[in-house]
Amino acid sequence: MIKKQTYKHMLSSDKTWVNILILGIITVVLALAIWTQKRASIAQVNVNIESISSGKYLITEKEVLYLFRQRIGFDLDRSVIGELDIMGLEQFLEQDERIEDCEIYVDKRYNIHIDIDQRVPVLRIEPADGRSYYLDAKGNHIKTRLHASIRVPVATGYIQQYRDDFMDLERHNLKDLLAVANHINQDDFLEALVEQIDIKESGEIQIIPKMGRQRILIGSVENMEDKFYNLKVYYKKVVSKQGLDRFPELNLKYEGRIFGISEES
Repeated sequence: MIKKQTYKHMLSSDKTWVNILILGIITVVLALAIWTQKRASIAQVNVNIESISSGKYLITEKEVLYLFRQRIGFDLDRSVIGELDIMGLEQFLEQDERIEDCEIYVDKRYNIHIDIDQRVPVLRIEPADGRSYYLDAKGNHIKTRLHASIRVPVATGYIQQYRDDFMDLERHNLKDLLAVANHINQDDFLEALVEQIDIKESGEIQIIPKMGRQRILIGSVENMEDKFYNLKVYYKKVVSKQGLDRFPELNLKYEGRIFGISEES
Protein backbone atom coordinates (compact mmCIF):
# COMPACT_ATOMS: atom_id res chain seq x y z
CA MET A 1 0.00 0.00 0.00
CA ILE A 2 2.80 2.41 0.86
CA LYS A 3 4.64 1.61 -2.38
CA LYS A 4 1.50 2.26 -4.43
CA GLN A 5 1.00 5.67 -2.79
CA THR A 6 4.65 6.54 -3.35
CA TYR A 7 4.34 5.61 -7.05
CA LYS A 8 1.25 7.82 -7.43
CA HIS A 9 3.06 10.68 -5.74
CA MET A 10 5.99 10.29 -8.15
CA LEU A 11 3.63 10.33 -11.17
CA SER A 12 1.90 13.43 -9.83
CA SER A 13 5.23 15.11 -9.23
CA ASP A 14 6.44 14.27 -12.76
CA LYS A 15 3.18 15.62 -14.25
CA THR A 16 3.63 18.87 -12.32
CA TRP A 17 7.12 19.33 -13.70
CA VAL A 18 5.91 18.62 -17.22
CA ASN A 19 3.19 21.27 -16.85
CA ILE A 20 5.72 23.75 -15.51
CA LEU A 21 8.06 22.98 -18.42
CA ILE A 22 5.27 23.45 -21.01
CA LEU A 23 4.19 26.70 -19.37
CA GLY A 24 7.79 27.88 -19.38
CA ILE A 25 8.20 27.08 -23.08
CA ILE A 26 4.95 28.93 -23.92
CA THR A 27 6.08 31.94 -21.88
CA VAL A 28 9.44 32.02 -23.64
CA VAL A 29 7.83 31.71 -27.09
CA LEU A 30 5.36 34.52 -26.31
CA ALA A 31 8.09 36.73 -24.89
CA LEU A 32 10.22 36.09 -27.97
CA ALA A 33 7.29 36.90 -30.27
CA ILE A 34 6.58 40.15 -28.41
CA TRP A 35 10.27 41.08 -28.41
CA THR A 36 10.52 40.33 -32.14
CA GLN A 37 7.39 42.38 -32.91
CA LYS A 38 8.59 45.36 -30.90
CA ARG A 39 11.89 45.42 -32.76
CA ALA A 40 10.24 44.93 -36.17
CA SER A 41 9.61 47.78 -38.58
CA ILE A 42 6.16 48.50 -39.96
CA ALA A 43 5.68 46.42 -43.11
CA GLN A 44 2.66 48.27 -44.48
CA VAL A 45 0.26 51.02 -43.44
CA ASN A 46 -3.44 50.40 -44.09
CA VAL A 47 -5.83 53.34 -43.58
CA ASN A 48 -9.54 52.51 -43.65
CA ILE A 49 -11.88 55.50 -43.48
CA GLU A 50 -15.59 54.75 -43.20
CA SER A 51 -17.26 56.94 -45.79
CA ILE A 52 -20.25 59.15 -45.08
CA SER A 53 -23.52 57.90 -46.57
CA SER A 54 -23.11 60.18 -49.59
CA GLY A 55 -19.75 58.51 -50.32
CA LYS A 56 -17.87 61.64 -49.30
CA TYR A 57 -14.83 62.02 -47.07
CA LEU A 58 -14.07 64.84 -44.66
CA ILE A 59 -10.54 63.53 -44.22
CA THR A 60 -8.38 61.58 -46.65
CA GLU A 61 -5.74 58.89 -46.23
CA LYS A 62 -3.11 61.37 -47.37
CA GLU A 63 -4.14 63.80 -44.63
CA VAL A 64 -4.07 61.07 -41.98
CA LEU A 65 -0.52 60.06 -42.91
CA TYR A 66 0.52 63.73 -42.95
CA LEU A 67 -0.88 64.22 -39.44
CA PHE A 68 1.15 61.23 -38.20
CA ARG A 69 4.28 62.60 -39.89
CA GLN A 70 3.79 65.86 -38.00
CA ARG A 71 3.25 63.96 -34.77
CA ILE A 72 6.23 61.56 -34.84
CA GLY A 73 8.56 63.47 -37.15
CA PHE A 74 8.82 60.89 -39.94
CA ASP A 75 6.66 58.64 -42.12
CA LEU A 76 4.70 55.99 -40.27
CA ASP A 77 6.01 53.17 -42.49
CA ARG A 78 9.55 53.92 -41.21
CA SER A 79 8.52 53.32 -37.62
CA VAL A 80 9.59 50.54 -35.31
CA ILE A 81 6.54 48.96 -33.69
CA GLY A 82 7.95 49.02 -30.17
CA GLU A 83 8.56 52.76 -30.39
CA LEU A 84 4.95 53.62 -31.29
CA ASP A 85 2.51 54.79 -28.65
CA ILE A 86 -0.60 53.25 -30.24
CA MET A 87 -3.05 54.63 -27.67
CA GLY A 88 -1.45 58.05 -27.85
CA LEU A 89 -1.75 58.05 -31.65
CA GLU A 90 -5.44 57.14 -31.41
CA GLN A 91 -6.08 59.98 -28.99
CA PHE A 92 -4.11 62.34 -31.21
CA LEU A 93 -6.26 61.55 -34.26
CA GLU A 94 -9.49 61.80 -32.27
CA GLN A 95 -8.62 65.41 -31.46
CA ASP A 96 -9.32 66.21 -35.12
CA GLU A 97 -12.93 67.45 -35.22
CA ARG A 98 -13.59 65.49 -38.41
CA ILE A 99 -13.02 62.17 -36.63
CA GLU A 100 -15.60 60.49 -34.40
CA ASP A 101 -13.57 57.41 -33.47
CA CYS A 102 -10.22 55.81 -34.31
CA GLU A 103 -8.76 52.36 -33.71
CA ILE A 104 -5.14 51.42 -34.46
CA TYR A 105 -3.63 47.93 -34.25
CA VAL A 106 -0.73 45.87 -35.61
CA ASP A 107 -1.31 42.39 -37.08
CA LYS A 108 1.02 39.40 -36.96
CA ARG A 109 2.62 40.38 -40.26
CA TYR A 110 3.64 43.76 -38.84
CA ASN A 111 1.07 45.69 -40.86
CA ILE A 112 -0.44 48.64 -39.02
CA HIS A 113 -4.17 49.21 -39.47
CA ILE A 114 -5.85 52.58 -38.87
CA ASP A 115 -9.66 52.37 -38.81
CA ILE A 116 -11.45 55.73 -38.75
CA ASP A 117 -15.11 56.68 -38.31
CA GLN A 118 -15.85 60.20 -39.52
CA ARG A 119 -18.27 62.63 -37.97
CA VAL A 120 -21.41 62.92 -40.10
CA PRO A 121 -22.55 66.49 -40.88
CA VAL A 122 -26.29 67.20 -40.84
CA LEU A 123 -26.12 70.97 -41.42
CA ARG A 124 -23.79 73.49 -43.06
CA ILE A 125 -23.69 76.88 -41.35
CA GLU A 126 -23.12 79.95 -43.51
CA PRO A 127 -22.77 82.81 -40.98
CA ALA A 128 -22.58 86.48 -41.83
CA ASP A 129 -18.77 86.55 -41.38
CA GLY A 130 -18.37 84.02 -44.18
CA ARG A 131 -16.56 81.36 -42.13
CA SER A 132 -18.70 78.35 -42.95
CA TYR A 133 -18.64 75.10 -40.98
CA TYR A 134 -20.65 71.93 -40.45
CA LEU A 135 -22.50 70.63 -37.41
CA ASP A 136 -23.07 66.95 -36.75
CA ALA A 137 -26.21 65.61 -35.05
CA LYS A 138 -24.76 66.28 -31.58
CA GLY A 139 -23.75 69.86 -32.37
CA ASN A 140 -20.03 69.19 -32.82
CA HIS A 141 -18.21 71.79 -34.92
CA ILE A 142 -16.57 70.50 -38.12
CA LYS A 143 -14.43 72.75 -40.30
CA THR A 144 -15.15 72.78 -44.01
CA ARG A 145 -12.41 71.69 -46.40
CA LEU A 146 -11.93 72.57 -50.06
CA HIS A 147 -11.86 68.95 -51.19
CA ALA A 148 -14.88 67.85 -49.14
CA SER A 149 -18.31 69.23 -49.98
CA ILE A 150 -21.03 67.33 -48.12
CA ARG A 151 -24.56 67.85 -49.42
CA VAL A 152 -26.67 68.79 -46.40
CA PRO A 153 -29.14 71.66 -45.77
CA VAL A 154 -27.49 75.08 -45.56
CA ALA A 155 -28.33 77.41 -42.65
CA THR A 156 -28.35 81.15 -43.36
CA GLY A 157 -29.63 84.38 -41.85
CA TYR A 158 -29.27 85.84 -38.38
CA ILE A 159 -27.24 83.02 -36.84
CA GLN A 160 -25.71 83.43 -33.40
CA GLN A 161 -21.98 82.81 -33.10
CA TYR A 162 -20.85 79.24 -32.46
CA ARG A 163 -19.54 78.40 -29.00
CA ASP A 164 -18.56 75.00 -27.62
CA ASP A 165 -21.31 74.98 -25.00
CA PHE A 166 -24.19 76.27 -27.14
CA MET A 167 -26.13 73.01 -26.63
CA ASP A 168 -26.12 73.62 -22.87
CA LEU A 169 -27.49 77.15 -23.13
CA GLU A 170 -31.17 77.79 -22.51
CA ARG A 171 -31.49 79.92 -25.63
CA HIS A 172 -29.24 79.84 -28.69
CA ASN A 173 -30.61 79.74 -32.21
CA LEU A 174 -28.02 77.20 -33.35
CA LYS A 175 -29.92 74.74 -31.14
CA ASP A 176 -33.12 75.49 -33.07
CA LEU A 177 -31.41 75.17 -36.44
CA LEU A 178 -29.85 71.87 -35.40
CA ALA A 179 -33.21 70.56 -34.15
CA VAL A 180 -34.77 71.30 -37.54
CA ALA A 181 -31.80 69.75 -39.39
CA ASN A 182 -31.93 66.57 -37.30
CA HIS A 183 -35.67 66.23 -37.95
CA ILE A 184 -35.11 66.67 -41.69
CA ASN A 185 -32.21 64.20 -41.67
CA GLN A 186 -34.45 61.48 -40.22
CA ASP A 187 -37.19 61.86 -42.85
CA ASP A 188 -36.57 60.80 -46.46
CA PHE A 189 -39.23 63.13 -47.86
CA LEU A 190 -37.94 66.20 -46.01
CA GLU A 191 -34.33 65.32 -46.80
CA ALA A 192 -35.17 65.30 -50.51
CA LEU A 193 -37.21 68.52 -50.18
CA VAL A 194 -35.15 70.97 -48.12
CA GLU A 195 -32.26 72.95 -49.56
CA GLN A 196 -31.90 75.76 -47.02
CA ILE A 197 -32.92 76.66 -43.47
CA ASP A 198 -33.05 80.41 -42.91
CA ILE A 199 -33.44 82.22 -39.61
CA LYS A 200 -35.05 85.64 -39.81
CA GLU A 201 -34.13 88.69 -37.74
CA SER A 202 -37.25 88.03 -35.65
CA GLY A 203 -35.88 84.58 -34.78
CA GLU A 204 -38.49 82.75 -36.84
CA ILE A 205 -37.29 79.90 -39.04
CA GLN A 206 -38.21 79.31 -42.63
CA ILE A 207 -37.14 76.59 -45.02
CA ILE A 208 -36.50 76.87 -48.73
CA PRO A 209 -37.11 73.83 -50.97
CA LYS A 210 -34.70 72.55 -53.60
CA MET A 211 -37.34 73.05 -56.30
CA GLY A 212 -39.79 75.88 -56.82
CA ARG A 213 -39.72 79.39 -55.37
CA GLN A 214 -41.61 78.82 -52.16
CA ARG A 215 -40.60 79.91 -48.72
CA ILE A 216 -42.05 77.81 -45.92
CA LEU A 217 -42.37 79.56 -42.58
CA ILE A 218 -42.35 77.20 -39.59
CA GLY A 219 -41.82 79.87 -36.94
CA SER A 220 -40.45 78.25 -33.80
CA VAL A 221 -39.38 74.64 -33.26
CA GLU A 222 -42.41 73.97 -31.06
CA ASN A 223 -44.74 71.28 -32.43
CA MET A 224 -42.23 70.75 -35.23
CA GLU A 225 -43.36 67.19 -35.92
CA ASP A 226 -46.97 68.31 -36.49
CA LYS A 227 -45.87 71.21 -38.69
CA PHE A 228 -43.84 68.97 -40.96
CA TYR A 229 -46.66 66.42 -41.05
CA ASN A 230 -49.01 69.15 -42.28
CA LEU A 231 -46.43 70.15 -44.87
CA LYS A 232 -46.25 66.60 -46.23
CA VAL A 233 -50.04 66.48 -46.43
CA TYR A 234 -50.00 69.77 -48.36
CA TYR A 235 -47.47 68.44 -50.87
CA LYS A 236 -49.48 65.27 -51.32
CA LYS A 237 -52.90 66.88 -51.75
CA VAL A 238 -52.21 70.36 -53.16
CA VAL A 239 -48.86 70.36 -54.94
CA SER A 240 -49.71 67.17 -56.82
CA LYS A 241 -52.77 68.94 -58.32
CA GLN A 242 -51.89 72.65 -58.43
CA GLY A 243 -48.10 72.66 -58.79
CA LEU A 244 -45.19 73.81 -56.65
CA ASP A 245 -45.72 77.54 -57.01
CA ARG A 246 -49.43 77.80 -56.27
CA PHE A 247 -48.45 79.88 -53.23
CA PRO A 248 -45.07 81.67 -53.02
CA GLU A 249 -45.13 81.32 -49.26
CA LEU A 250 -46.56 78.76 -46.87
CA ASN A 251 -47.15 79.51 -43.19
CA LEU A 252 -47.01 76.55 -40.81
CA LYS A 253 -46.36 78.36 -37.58
CA TYR A 254 -49.94 78.15 -36.24
CA GLU A 255 -50.80 74.87 -34.55
CA GLY A 256 -52.78 72.47 -36.72
CA ARG A 257 -53.01 74.87 -39.67
CA ILE A 258 -51.24 75.68 -42.89
CA PHE A 259 -51.81 78.91 -44.83
CA GLY A 260 -50.90 79.60 -48.41
CA ILE A 261 -49.91 83.25 -48.96
CA SER A 262 -50.26 84.59 -52.49
CA GLU A 263 -48.22 87.43 -53.98
CA GLU A 264 -51.23 89.76 -53.75
CA SER A 265 -51.60 89.18 -49.98
